[in-house]
Amino acid sequence: YGVKAHWLPFAADEIHFLEPGKLKRHYDVGFVGTYNDTIYQQERKDLLMSLYTTYDAHPINYTTPYDARLIYGACKIGWNKSIMGELNMRTFEIMASGTCMVTDEQDGMSDLFPFMRPFLTYNSNKEMKSLINDYLKLKEEDRFAIETDAYNTATKHTYAHRVEEMLKVLE
Repeated sequence: YGVKAHWLPFAADEIHFLEPGKLKRHYDVGFVGTYNDTIYQQERKDLLMSLYTTYDAHPINYTTPYDARLIYGACKIGWNKSIMGELNMRTFEIMASGTCMVTDEQDGMSDLFPFMRPFLTYNSNKEMKSLINDYLKLKEEDRFAIETDAYNTATKHTYAHRVEEMLKVLE
C-alpha cells in the first residue's frame, strides 16, 4: 500500500543510568515489574516464585524509574521475562543500571545486539537457574566487567538515540 514502517524499540532514559559499582550488591536477583495471575503473566510469576525459593531475591511489583535503578543497582542480577517475547523496557533499564541481566530471548534482540551480548539468555527454568548459578560463582572483577559491558551498551540505546533515528527516517 506504499506505507513505510520502521521499528523503534524501547531505550534507556537518563534516569535509569547508574554506573556499575556505585551501590553495594545486597541481593542475588532483582525484578521490577508486574507478576500477577493473568494468563499472560503466569509463566513470569511461576519463574519468579522459583527464583524466590532459591536465591536472595528482591521483587518489586511497581516503582518509579529512579527507584528501579537503585533496586537493580543493589542486585547482582537483574531478572527479566517478557510477557509475549517482546523487547521490553526492562531490558534497557537493567543494563543502564549497571547490572547483569538474565532474560528470556526477546524479539529483536539479535538485531540490536548482533555481536556482543551484554546479558545472559535462557529458554527454560533449568537453564535460567544454571546461568544464575554460574554468574554468582564468578569473581567480583569478572562480574564487574560484564556489568560495565551492559552499562556501556545501554549508553548506545537511549531515547535521544531513538529520536535521532526517527528524524533520519522522516527526512
